[in-house]
Amino acid sequence: MILGFTSVYREGFEVVLFLQNTRMQVGSQVVVIGATIGLVLTMMVAVLTFFAHRKLPYKRMLVLTGVMLGAVLLVMVGEQVQEMQQAIGCHRRHSTCICLRGRGYGSPCSIICRVSPRS
Repeated sequence: MILGFTSVYREGFEVVLFLQNTRMQVGSQVVVIGATIGLVLTMMVAVLTFFAHRKLPYKRMLVLTGVMLGAVLLVMVGEQVQEMQQAIGCHRRHSTCICLRGRGYGSPCSIICRVSPRS
């Protein structure tokens, strides 16, 4: 029970931080409109699920959820690789990655970019 409480509390805390940051960047009106739209859509899904819970294809829903999580994972991994390449000085040019720093085949740049570094 404590684990469930802390998980929900943590998620709520993250949402509050996110909304405060967004409010500081774009203003309160945008945050209120977005939160209202999100709550209305959530309530619509809750009502539909409550009335149709016996007819829902749970197996298909779980498979679809797994596929969507896999897509999110691929996007996150791709973004992290790009961030690491930028952090160590690898820059994309066409389809190859050219290293601007690092010497030798053991440098992080040559490993991530998969090209030999420039001499």
